[in-house]
Amino acid sequence: MTLKIVCGPAGSGKTERALQAYLDAADRGGDPILIAPSVPDARHFQRQLLRRRQVLAARQATTLGNLARDIFRRAGFEVPVLGEIERKLLLRSVVDNTEKLQFLKGSSAYPGFMDSLARLIAELQGACIAPQELAREAVGILEDRLNNDLFRIYNNYRVALSEQQVTDAELAQCQAVESLLDDPSLLEHGAVIMDGFSDLTPIEHSLVSALAQAADEVLLTIPFEEGVPATASVGRSFAELLEAGDCERLVAPDDDRRPPALTHLDRRLFGGPGERVAAKGSVRLLEGAGTRGEATLVAAEILKLYRRGTPLDGIAVVCRSLGPGAVAMERAFLDMGIPCELNAPVALADTPLGQTLTALLDFLGMGLADDGGAAADGALKGDVCRSLLGYLRSSLPVADTDQVDLFARETGRLQAEGADELLEAWGRLGGRRLNEVEDIREAARNGLSKLGAELYRLAVRLVSAGIARSDRLAAGDPGSRESDLRALEMVRQVCDEAGDINDVDVGPAAALELLRSGLVAASLFPTAGRLRNCVRILDPHRVLNQEFAVVFICGLLEGQFPVMGSEEPFMTDNDRARLAEKGLALQGKADRLDDERFLFYRALTRARETVYLSYPYCSSEGREQVRSLFVEEVLELVEVEPADIRQLKIVDVAFPPAEAPSVPQALRSLCLEAGTRRAREGKLDEAALRELEAAAGSPDLAGALDRCVTAAQPRPVVIDAAEVRAQFEQMSEFHVTTLEQYGKCPFQYLVNKHMSPAPMELDDFVRERGTVAHRVLARFIPRVSSHVDICDADEEQLEAMKGTMEQLIDEELEERRLADSVDGKLMALTLKRHLRDFIEREHQCSSEFRPESTEFPFEHIRLGEDMTLSGRIDRIDWLPESEYALVIDYKTGTKANNWRKFQEEMQLQIPLYMYALGLSGMRPVGGEYYALLSGERRGIYLEKHAGELGGKLNRNDLASPEEFEQVIGQALETARSLAAGIRSLHFEAAPIERACEYCGFATICRRPQAGGGKVYD
Repeated sequence: MTLKIVCGPAGSGKTERALQAYLDAADRGGDPILIAPSVPDARHFQRQLLRRRQVLAARQATTLGNLARDIFRRAGFEVPVLGEIERKLLLRSVVDNTEKLQFLKGSSAYPGFMDSLARLIAELQGACIAPQELAREAVGILEDRLNNDLFRIYNNYRVALSEQQVTDAELAQCQAVESLLDDPSLLEHGAVIMDGFSDLTPIEHSLVSALAQAADEVLLTIPFEEGVPATASVGRSFAELLEAGDCERLVAPDDDRRPPALTHLDRRLFGGPGERVAAKGSVRLLEGAGTRGEATLVAAEILKLYRRGTPLDGIAVVCRSLGPGAVAMERAFLDMGIPCELNAPVALADTPLGQTLTALLDFLGMGLADDGGAAADGALKGDVCRSLLGYLRSSLPVADTDQVDLFARETGRLQAEGADELLEAWGRLGGRRLNEVEDIREAARNGLSKLGAELYRLAVRLVSAGIARSDRLAAGDPGSRESDLRALEMVRQVCDEAGDINDVDVGPAAALELLRSGLVAASLFPTAGRLRNCVRILDPHRVLNQEFAVVFICGLLEGQFPVMGSEEPFMTDNDRARLAEKGLALQGKADRLDDERFLFYRALTRARETVYLSYPYCSSEGREQVRSLFVEEVLELVEVEPADIRQLKIVDVAFPPAEAPSVPQALRSLCLEAGTRRAREGKLDEAALRELEAAAGSPDLAGALDRCVTAAQPRPVVIDAAEVRAQFEQMSEFHVTTLEQYGKCPFQYLVNKHMSPAPMELDDFVRERGTVAHRVLARFIPRVSSHVDICDADEEQLEAMKGTMEQLIDEELEERRLADSVDGKLMALTLKRHLRDFIEREHQCSSEFRPESTEFPFEHIRLGEDMTLSGRIDRIDWLPESEYALVIDYKTGTKANNWRKFQEEMQLQIPLYMYALGLSGMRPVGGEYYALLSGERRGIYLEKHAGELGGKLNRNDLASPEEFEQVIGQALETARSLAAGIRSLHFEAAPIERACEYCGFATICRRPQAGGGKVYD
């Protein structure tokens, strides 16, 4: 065996030794080949070789898998090698045709089963474990039924490979190893140089041993050093080769230029608590609020470093996976003008095109019926809604944004409906006909090949339209267009691979799931290294053999880095450990932690000057998150000064002006300060503006600030038409509900009541449901009260009352021509359920007051010299043989407020109704809001009448006579003020708190906070 191993820690010169060995072999005419762990790593080695020699052989660097495939082909094997989606397709056919499955029969129909099974089969093949060996050794470890099922599936898969005259990647490697051992001439290279490997699968170990027997020279470098805890797992992985080969051990040279704290971490990390050394700025912590906050903080630090002289290509940002966190980093960098490059595979499903297509396949797979029944057993209807919205909300031009927003509000109440109902609602709201949905559904019924072709055609249309739209709007970023094109090419590969198999019959649901799995499993491999002078965004696997002045290790949260994942569904970690004792090497969770530790160590050791440990200390909603145990391991060895811990809190909308990292950020900070001053002082005078401009520090920024402040000045609503002004000024009769609406937001009142825009569908539904409920109750109470008191009714009478209530609901919906519509059916379901509950609550009520009047009208109640009040009381309960009355106002919601919030929430109905009732000769002793959906009853009650009103009143709702009169008096004064405001045409957008939450006029409102939920004044 000619295997030579060079091992050593980071910075010991392993890669330099490998490159020199390659060049020496080339000089001797040995036709060497350099083997890297991945394609991007191979490209990196090619660039390093080209720096040393201007001309080299075209195939001087490759991967171990590619080398095995070359040997496989030279050995005369001509059978195709299955891709991942083809493997899953074949496995689906195997599972469907395997008889007598017991343990796995039920779960095999669920989405995700095939992904887990494909991983297990690949792992077994890669570990060179035959079906009979697995079944024999798993006796007593796996449950018998599971063991039998796995044997049948695995064995039938091997048989199917033979019958289909194909193989898979792992089996092809096994055959390449056997062929190479039989015929060493199959290896065309005299020297094999392997660098960058931290682990090998069992079959890869066998391949290295076979190469060592066939080649004149095999050199393997290993990032391992005795006594360095972080590399211990690497040593265990290569223990067999270390014993068999000639080993040269390198040590890292002393480097006085590297901070002592980083050197200390290299030697001691993961070795447990030990001596702590001062970081002295070489280790820093960044704590952001949410993923976006963390990304903004990292971008700001990079700008600081660049301005202090650190070149951008000397900075690396390491993310454990290039998913949403890395995408947020890229966006934050671009927002601040920082050039960057992603140097690691990006999941196709994380690209705009991938997200769009997987959302569409999810919608089809979960929600639409196929020829064989439901598309996906047990799929949640809410998931169907979210999938369709995910498709419609694509950043590619799928649908109009405003139309999708309208539909999203509609789906808020249609989540109990199926896919066809959702598509019907989309069309009813004016959305374009989604022909592609039916096209892809039909293609799925005709096989995987047709489905792949149709999906690729849709992808081409989406990307073409997206590029055209970007060009037309002059807003297209060439980088994003190139990313879309690379994503399109990957979609083509997945769809082509799906189309290569035509003789395996699967149903539409399985075809959709298989193609979706192919898209989710696919990754984009960018052409790394094209850009110069830019920040590199990498994952820990791609920092191999590179050094940077500064390294940011981001997303350091428990569950994100380290990524532990969950146990595989077929075999627990305990099962795997017991199988390993019998010689079946399958990775468990403990091994994964060792792997994650090494990845963190690898990223940490790439820094020559400074390491930033970054994580979001809370989620975007403010929930606290647990930082990674790796951060704690570092802090056990180094002491970080408080000044080196930077936090961007969730309340920090912008950086302080003096710390703003970019011109746009500085302008945002200054505008925020200007707004704060104006809110605090009521104005922003010239002196304050000049002070802010001075803080801006640049004439351009000062001018931009001036324009922003000018544009943000309040603009009053001005109505100049004389006839309109006269109409408002002559108003004299004001309805109570009108005054409430005006008090909550004058602008919304003006638009709703006098401009009469086309109503929103959701608002129509809510308003219509409330109207139906009020009308039904107005008819129900007089009808049943004339026969029997609800409180005294027996069970038979209660059931009759419930029948009457349901009959009235049906009649009302018929009269309003809603009975056969989707809205009407939904109203009927909800109202019948809640109003049946209403009858039960009335029956159990302990109040001595009894319902007497409904829809009680009043008018001409004097408010001022020429202003009167009118209204209609939903219900009045009377105390028999007395003059006392209780006012009730129905609310078709779940929340009711007590009297202490009447003024704050601008709820005038109860106090004004009690005032009007008092003028009619009755004596109101209380008033309440009755929430029909929840049954909550809150309001104001005279404390001395609490016993007559029932024993379940909330004590906070009780009031003394003085407080009772004060509430009514305040409501009268407020009503007078509001009526005067309407007559004087005061229609500013100045809502009370939470008034914007459900407002449909945010797009035309001049108030910045409108439509954004809670209002901050």
